Amino acid sequence: MKALKKLFTVIKPFFLPIVLVLMGVALYGMREKIVELLTEANWIWVVAAFLLAIVYLPINASIWGVVLQSFGVPVKRREAAMTWMKCEALRWLPGSFWGYASRAVEAGKFGGNKVIGGLSLTLELSLTVISWSVIAVFGLCAGGFILTLIDQLDIDYLSFAIIVASLAIGSGVMVFCVLKYSKLKIVQKFKGLFVSLVGEVKHPKKITQALVEYIVLNLVYSFGFYFCFLALAGNETIGFLPAAGANALGWLVGLVAVGVPGGMGIREGVVAAIFQPLGLLTVAAASAVLWRGLQLAVEMVALAGILVSQYLSGKEPESQPASNEAEVTR
Repeated sequence: MKALKKLFTVIKPFFLPIVLVLMGVALYGMREKIVELLTEANWIWVVAAFLLAIVYLPINASIWGVVLQSFGVPVKRREAAMTWMKCEALRWLPGSFWGYASRAVEAGKFGGNKVIGGLSLTLELSLTVISWSVIAVFGLCAGGFILTLIDQLDIDYLSFAIIVASLAIGSGVMVFCVLKYSKLKIVQKFKGLFVSLVGEVKHPKKITQALVEYIVLNLVYSFGFYFCFLALAGNETIGFLPAAGANALGWLVGLVAVGVPGGMGIREGVVAAIFQPLGLLTVAAASAVLWRGLQLAVEMVALAGILVSQYLSGKEPESQPASNEAEVTR
C-alpha cells in the first residue's frame, strides 16, 4: 500500500498535462469536421455559444461548493470551483473513477473528510441528473413538441400514452420491489448511502439552492446548443425549448455510457435521433458536434490556465479551510 501511495505521489503532477494532451487528441480528431462546420456557420452565433461556455464552466463548477456547504464544510465557491475543474478533467484518463476519487480526497483540504467528500459527489450528481431531467421533460413536452414527433412517427396518441404509462408503472413497481424486498449487497449499500447522506446534511436549504442553480444554469447553458443550431441551420429553425430538451436528454443518456469520456458521440447521436423524424438529422448532428467542439476547447483553455498558474506559483495551490462554519452561510 505504501508503495502504491508513493507511486501515486510521483505520477500525480503529470495527470493534468496528460489529460490536456488527451483532450487535444480528441479535439484534433474532430478538426476536419469542426473546420468544415465553421466555414459554413454564422460566426455571430458561434461566438455567442463559445462565450456562454466560458461563463458556464466556472459557475457550474462552483455549485459543488454549495453542495459541500450543505454538509457544513466551510469552503468558498471559488476554491471549490478550481478544485472541481482540475479533478473533473481527470475523467479523460482511462477508467471512470479518477475525477470522483480525486475530488473525494480533495474535499479534505476544505475542512471535510473523505466520507463527506464522497457524499458530496453523490448528492451533486443526483442534483445534476434531476436538473437535466426537468429540462428534458419540460423542453420536449412544452409547446407540444413531443406531439409533433408522435405525428411524424405515425403513432396514435392513445398507443403512445399506453406505452409510456406501462413503462412508468412497470419501472416504478420494479424499483419498489427491489428496494423493499431485495437483500442484494448493492441495494443495501445504496440504502446505507442514503441514510448517511441524510445524517450528514447540516444545511438542507443549501441543497435546494444548489438544485435551483443547476436547473437555471443548465437551462441557460442549453442556449449554447441552440446557438450552434442557429449558426448552421440557415432557414431551418426549431424552438429553444425543444433544443434544450434534446440537449438535456443527450446529456442524460451520455452519462450512463460506460467507458465513453464525456459521453463523446453518444450525446450527439441522441440529439440527432430526436430531430430525425422532422428531417433535421444532419443539421442537428452537425450542431451537436460543433457544440461539443466548443465545449472541449473551453475546457482545454481552462485546464491550460490552471497548469500555467500552478507553474508560475511553483506549487499546486492548497485550499485553506475557513476558520469557522459561519462562513458556510455566505
